[in-house]
Amino acid sequence: MIFWGLALKTVLVDASSAILLHKADLLARMQAAFHFCVTASVYGELTDYQRPGARAFARRRRDRQITILTPIRASASHALPANLHQGERDTLLCFMDGGVDFIVIDDGRGASFCRRAGIPYVNALLCPRMLASADRLTPAGARAAMARIAELGRYSDGVKHYAATCSDTALSAFLP
Repeated sequence: MIFWGLALKTVLVDASSAILLHKADLLARMQAAFHFCVTASVYGELTDYQRPGARAFARRRRDRQITILTPIRASASHALPANLHQGERDTLLCFMDGGVDFIVIDDGRGASFCRRAGIPYVNALLCPRMLASADRLTPAGARAAMARIAELGRYSDGVKHYAATCSDTALSAFLP
């Protein structure tokens, strides 16, 4: 997508990651830095009236800050793990359809599939680091956001350690 003369990377976000970004007050920054997409099934999860931020997600869609994608390669679903939820399944299928630079996914089974299939992905915990590396968030703001996401999310100690210590080079492909 071209935004004010700049090409934005397209990121596809799953529901749990989007909710974590919303709760950590990073959603607007991510949407300013990337062409922000979710699948139709993920959007349905996000706007369920019982979900945190449901109205905010609906408003962002209405204001064209979120693009909704629908997978067209349903035939590829046989290659996906059977135990994925519909949102993660559709997210992976949409990535396979092309036109997406990377995925933000916090589902362990989905992340494992991304690793095995060579799909570029990060989790929500790495988003503050990405934004800080791109000068879109202060280092102190990134540390605070990472602490908030770590508190809200269900991350293993190993995932938390990696997010805190991975090199900026490891994140360079994901920077806006």
